[in-house]
Amino acid sequence: SISKAHMAGYIRNPSIDVNAVVDPSHNARLNFKNEYGIKNDYSTMDDLFNDFVPDIVSICTWHSLHHEQSIVAANAVVKAIICEKPMSIGSGPASNMLKACNDNNVKLVISHQRRFSPGWEKARELVSDGLIGTPLFIELKALEGH
Repeated sequence: SISKAHMAGYIRNPSIDVNAVVDPSHNARLNFKNEYGIKNDYSTMDDLFNDFVPDIVSICTWHSLHHEQSIVAANAVVKAIICEKPMSIGSGPASNMLKACNDNNVKLVISHQRRFSPGWEKARELVSDGLIGTPLFIELKALEGH
């Protein structure tokens, strides 16, 4: 379902053309392709990149796949990757994603749409001002009733 949210954003920008969908599921791929009028569909990212390299790749898959797929896209030298949260499962895979993107001059955006909420802005201020040291790990737990 998150891929539909990405499409909603792309559709709002007339300068963006979505040229391909990648999904190992034939039916899911064709349904998405038909729903949005997308020209090309592929069962793997390798098939996509063997045909052409898009400017932007959206990674809208299971969390455990984010780092591998982002690395494949970075090594194909796309211009940018928009990866859904979480970035990866663990800091090692996240570091590998960053390295692949840095090595190939690829912009990496992690889709964390809460970054401008007051709580997150205050946390950024505390970190930037050095008031809480250097964070090594952050975990967010939902409060009951929220």
